[in-house]
Amino acid sequence: MPEILFSNLNLAPKDIFLASSAELADKAADLSYDGIEFTTVYSRAMRDFKNGKNLTAIAALHESFPFSTDLDHNRWKSIAKNLGFACLMPRSTTSGAACSADHMEEIQQAHLEPLPVVVYPHRRGDEEADLAKRDLFYEVSFQPSAEVMEVWDVTDGLDFLAAAKRRQFTICVDTFHTIRRSRKTGNPPIHWSGRSPYAAAQDRISRIHLSRYRNDFATADPEAVEQNNEEFDVLLSEQRLTGELKDMAAAIKAFGADVTAITLELPRNGVVQALERRGFTPNPANIDGVFIDAADAARELLQ
Repeated sequence: MPEILFSNLNLAPKDIFLASSAELADKAADLSYDGIEFTTVYSRAMRDFKNGKNLTAIAALHESFPFSTDLDHNRWKSIAKNLGFACLMPRSTTSGAACSADHMEEIQQAHLEPLPVVVYPHRRGDEEADLAKRDLFYEVSFQPSAEVMEVWDVTDGLDFLAAAKRRQFTICVDTFHTIRRSRKTGNPPIHWSGRSPYAAAQDRISRIHLSRYRNDFATADPEAVEQNNEEFDVLLSEQRLTGELKDMAAAIKAFGADVTAITLELPRNGVVQALERRGFTPNPANIDGVFIDAADAARELLQ
């Protein structure tokens, strides 16, 4: 059975940066998760992990989101956004690329066991840069999305998978990123040769991100956010799979992919809005209840 992992980005916004590694580990354990997939944002917890504290709580690492140097149409909005990312999201000191591989490598060196990592492919499609990042870690997966297809300049599923294999990446299926439009161009979601985006990947799939309540994409693709929210509401309230989530689980079970971990990515503000939408008060007990129910649902996902 796959490990069920908790993301540090599920914490309340201030706790993402202020919680210690011990507090993060205790939170994941209290909510019945098997461990943490740690996204390397500048935080008290990251400092602790680099110093060797509570490392056994980490089961995987996730590269922080790469901020873009391409300006939006609104120049000042773009500058403000990138300043925010630059302050909170680590930037690589070796390659100059917007990534946090250096910080993941430091935590990996402190850890006694090799850790799988989830990365963002190079934002300009540099295959050599992706291979260099791959060589740093034990197992490297990426999240397919419309933007990755654009950067790699592929439209066909088989070409897309070939590009992933050349980089020696396995696939982490993110259940939101596969259904949303490109944030950059508005191009439609992943479409791999008219087949299920999951079936095309077959044995390349190693991890799943059960990513729901992604209201951070409400402007870029409101239809995908609504679909995403509805499917997860049904899963939690009725213990029933529907739509894309049902298709994904069926396809993965059909070809027997060796999925080793399922990480729950549920942004706190999205959980609060979901509780309000369902008529519940978003108090700490109810918020924790959503994460506990989500862990239980994840354990049943591939059964």
